[in-house]
Amino acid sequence: MRKLLIASLITIVLLFLTSCTSDDDNSGSNDMLSGTWKLTAFNSSTAYDLNNDGNASVNLLDEVDCLENETLVFGSNNTVVSNNTSFIDLEIGLVVGTTDEFTFLVDCEEDIYSFSLTYTKNGNTIIFNDKGDLLQGTVSGNALSFVLEGEIDVADENGLSTAEDITLVYARQ
Repeated sequence: MRKLLIASLITIVLLFLTSCTSDDDNSGSNDMLSGTWKLTAFNSSTAYDLNNDGNASVNLLDEVDCLENETLVFGSNNTVVSNNTSFIDLEIGLVVGTTDEFTFLVDCEEDIYSFSLTYTKNGNTIIFNDKGDLLQGTVSGNALSFVLEGEIDVADENGLSTAEDITLVYARQ
């Protein structure tokens, strides 16, 4: 009976020790970010048909032929490199007398450049630091997203502009 009790206690202890390892909660680890993340969405709150194909989309990447190879590469020491191949100059105007018809001026420019940032991570929140300018994002599985506030100006018939936010979404590669 004593041998059975000791064997049972050893089994319980072993199960406890092997099921609760210190790496189970990796929510604050920067290792989950390591590697390359590619821009997969450039989302506005309003769907636009920038390419005039009859299909409006909130993901402006579906509407333009630029921003196709933008990446973030997370390395060691809380650094990230933003690799960019182009940029978009976008002007949106509301057609006079309407509330949902727009004119567009889209200029995609090839411009290859990279720059480095630092970041901190706490749980699923990531904060990029570009020389004191902070930008907060969220990591959820293999997706990283953050909001650029007031990134697009939409002009009305009186020349007044309304700023619209853009949500950038990157996917782990």
